[in-house]
Amino acid sequence: MNPPWKLVALAFVLVGSVNTIDVASGDPGSPGLVGRSNAAGDSMLLLAALTTSDRDQARQLVAEAAALMDAFGGPGMALGEAAAKLRAALQINPDEPAAHLELARLAMKSGGGLEPPTLAFAEASIRRALAIDPGYGNAFVLLGYVLTHGRRLKEADAAFVEAERAGATSPWLEYNIAELRERQGQSQVAAELMTQVAAAQAKSNGVRSSALQWLQSFHTYAHDYDQADLAYRRQIELSSVAPWPMGNYSRFLRVRRLDTAGSERYARQALAIMEYGMARDSLAAALYLQWAELRASGKNPERANALFAEAARLNPDLSELVSEIGYYPRAHPILDALVAKGISLDTLPGIAGGTTPLSIAAGNRSPALVSQMMTLGANPNTAGYAGMTPLMLAAQRGDERWCDCCSTEAPTPRSSRATAGTPNGERPN
Repeated sequence: MNPPWKLVALAFVLVGSVNTIDVASGDPGSPGLVGRSNAAGDSMLLLAALTTSDRDQARQLVAEAAALMDAFGGPGMALGEAAAKLRAALQINPDEPAAHLELARLAMKSGGGLEPPTLAFAEASIRRALAIDPGYGNAFVLLGYVLTHGRRLKEADAAFVEAERAGATSPWLEYNIAELRERQGQSQVAAELMTQVAAAQAKSNGVRSSALQWLQSFHTYAHDYDQADLAYRRQIELSSVAPWPMGNYSRFLRVRRLDTAGSERYARQALAIMEYGMARDSLAAALYLQWAELRASGKNPERANALFAEAARLNPDLSELVSEIGYYPRAHPILDALVAKGISLDTLPGIAGGTTPLSIAAGNRSPALVSQMMTLGANPNTAGYAGMTPLMLAAQRGDERWCDCCSTEAPTPRSSRATAGTPNGERPN
């Protein structure tokens, strides 16, 4: 597959002599990145021949392309339509600044994300728009965003000042400034700005939903799960027909609250809207945890077997649960079930040198979970990220109680990767 920014460039090559895009320059500020191949005199004649109707038509096409990108949430067809409309707009009027601005957005939405080549392409398109209209406030808003994610924070700050000075109308201005404040180390200021954006009725649902998603991460990282929970539920209210907020909430309820029934419910709701991998995996995990709860209680073995069977159909690799167990708020019988199947609690599946679940549990100050892990054989001397062991991380934090707990002779871990196998706890053949 071609890199996304090259695909965007190829989509515009049909513009031919009117507008040529060269992504090979490597200089984000170079006019060669987005420039016209015509001689200057020919170009001026072309623009002089544009009628008001032509300009209006180009702007209408840009507006339609922007609407397609605003609504984009999955299939690439909408982006292909948007690219075609922008190409048509630039064929009519190569100096339509909004077309160049939307081209920058298209590049970032087309799979190129925020990788350096995509950011360079986007910046060049935005600067092209500003060269045409130096007072284009909304172009400064997007420029600030691109510069923020390119780690050019002082330049980003200056871009947002220009956006405000120019009277930018973009609903993303405050959101983008909040992102910049976070990267400048002003997390609390960023959180206050994001809270204001999320509460602003005048903002579009897309902007408010993005702010709520940011707040989910912020409050989760701060272990303020009540506020994180509220942000998840508010996002679902705003995006009631979108599956992803429900799928994300399913994971939060399971991992941070061990609410397996709630996790199952929201995963099923997400899958009822759209069948996609993350929701299937979340449902499988919720069912595995419910199976482990019944397994430990010894009650209703038929129901336990049915839960296991459905979970295994959704995701047969039970060991993937190891990647989340360190975040659980308390001990849970799924750990006993994993060890009974020969699955190690010491390493993350498929992540060589990753932070160990025991380190994560200790960092989350979950003593009951730490005690359960060590009882089951988790080793405080297993090296994870950067060679750090759980014991070393505890010492680094000055956690004397945890250090004393880990300083005893490390247990012998029961390790072996295994798939789900059978529901009764024995290792598969």
